[in-house]
Amino acid sequence: MIEDSTKHLQPCPQFDGSHENYLQFRNELLTWLQTTSNSCVQMMGNRGAFELPADFLLAPRPAGIVAGAFVPRPHPGDRPILPLPAGAPAVGIHNDLVNQWKENTASYTQELNSTRKAILMILKAVPIHCIADLEDPVFQFQNVTLQQIRAHLDAQFLILPPSLILTIRNSLCIAWSPTEPFPEFVGKQRKAHAVLAANGQVVPEAFKFHDFEESLKPSGVFATRIEIYKIALPNTVQQTFDTLAPVLLTYYLTLPMSITAKAAGYAASVLSAVPAPTSPSGPHIAPSAVHPDPVIAGIIANLHSSNAAIQGIQSLLQGQPKTGGGGGGGGNKKRAASTPYCWTHGCIGHASPACLHKKPNHVDAATYTNQMKGKPA
Repeated sequence: MIEDSTKHLQPCPQFDGSHENYLQFRNELLTWLQTTSNSCVQMMGNRGAFELPADFLLAPRPAGIVAGAFVPRPHPGDRPILPLPAGAPAVGIHNDLVNQWKENTASYTQELNSTRKAILMILKAVPIHCIADLEDPVFQFQNVTLQQIRAHLDAQFLILPPSLILTIRNSLCIAWSPTEPFPEFVGKQRKAHAVLAANGQVVPEAFKFHDFEESLKPSGVFATRIEIYKIALPNTVQQTFDTLAPVLLTYYLTLPMSITAKAAGYAASVLSAVPAPTSPSGPHIAPSAVHPDPVIAGIIANLHSSNAAIQGIQSLLQGQPKTGGGGGGGGNKKRAASTPYCWTHGCIGHASPACLHKKPNHVDAATYTNQMKGKPA
């Protein structure tokens, strides 16, 4: 039985008991533990009582704080006793010792209580089957320490079995479906990269990019954008998951879907991430509600501060491929045949069958060369 004495503390991160989400939970927990106590002289809360000593020394400190080992407050011991008989000088010294003992006891009790509250909140944030082995038949969870919780969870979830590592690696190649919100798909890819890296399976940048590109090909939604991205960054060393993902996220969030998203049955989490229509000066991403998944929320937030390289790529994405007339007609015909065309939206980068927001009587068979009375290209 876990009692509740956790008032005045920020909500503890929650853990779902899955291997693939443990690393994210552990990192969020370390940050949260820094807020659970103000008695640490290094301003690190209860983090030092949870983390391995070597890891605690390497953890970033607040400005002006010198890193050092975590030293818990010692037990103040018993109240000093005055030997009798005693004269005035001995009584004065005794009173000073009692006052110091009271201060030490108050500080020790404060640290003990904050640590105990943090332990109770963590025990409630973790599925009971993950911590059942820590329960004592008599004292239940009363004597469990933060170090014991960390060691117990790390042993279960920090190192993944080879079969699960292979499953996560293969998940990077699963094709994206337009029915899944694209920010969530990118969030899953980032999470998989982090989990694999934590288990010594670092995915090379070239593989990340290749897997990401291959997973998007079946939808056809991003074909033109990826092609222009490669023109802007012809050096394959520069072509990375971390530079391509923000470009495609910005494009996805500025597609003309904000008007019809609700009618098309998009989830509320997607609608909250859809920005206002683009302005003539270029893509504009309006502030959005915070997504419940912190990974996806961070991705959406990062779109508001793209670096100069990404902005340069986006400037190239403002134009659309067009076919011209006059000389070189044969080349233009070949390009026209390969240009993605949508019956509802025209040439905006996706083919008619892959359209996310089809108008009534939408024609999937429409192509650039046979538009079948769709929106003019």
